[in-house]
Amino acid sequence: MPVSDWFDFLFPKKCAGCGRWGRYLCGKCAVKMVRHEPQVCPVCEKGAIDGKTHEHCKGRFALDGLAALWRYGGAARELVKQLKYRFVSDLADEIVSLTGERPRGLPYPATLLPIPLTKNR
Repeated sequence: MPVSDWFDFLFPKKCAGCGRWGRYLCGKCAVKMVRHEPQVCPVCEKGAIDGKTHEHCKGRFALDGLAALWRYGGAARELVKQLKYRFVSDLADEIVSLTGERPRGLPYPATLLPIPLTKNR
């Protein structure tokens, strides 16, 4: 029996949206995830095309831009919490597969990562 089957047996996957067993996010819950619009400048948090940093906000250590894929709530929130706090590393592959084709304005190559919730973390 492959190692991945043992992990699935010992730590079964459960949908973050509805609680069904088998995947971290079932198809029904995946289509309910709401895209985050409008994108904002990571410095001033005002609307920005594709999440790019405004020219007047750019600084020495400022980000070039920031794109959020989904609103932080519901299943998206649960997925991020599992990845950050429960260290479910194979969940990262599933999140990447949920992005589908590259979202508009997201540079290639892009780094997808959860943002800390507080300055202390």
